[in-house]
Amino acid sequence: MSPPSSGGVRGGAKCPPLLPPLLIWFTCSTLLSLYNKTLFGSCLKAFPLPLGLTSWHFFLQAVTSRVLTGLYPSTFFAAPATPARS
Repeated sequence: MSPPSSGGVRGGAKCPPLLPPLLIWFTCSTLLSLYNKTLFGSCLKAFPLPLGLTSWHFFLQAVTSRVLTGLYPSTFFAAPATPARS
């Protein structure tokens, strides 16, 4: 019996490349944080509801991730491994 390889294969199927979507998510999240920083700063008269705006952004991120995992479940969830028959 040979040890399982970790060459990007899960349950006999190739794993989808998740690096581009993760980089896009990270970039958008960073840009959103920088945008919030400019809104909360003194240069734009200090946005009056920083906690409300941050909560709204977190809510939108949660909805977006829920929609994406619902539309593309095979990308985000691994299929159950089937036991090998001898």
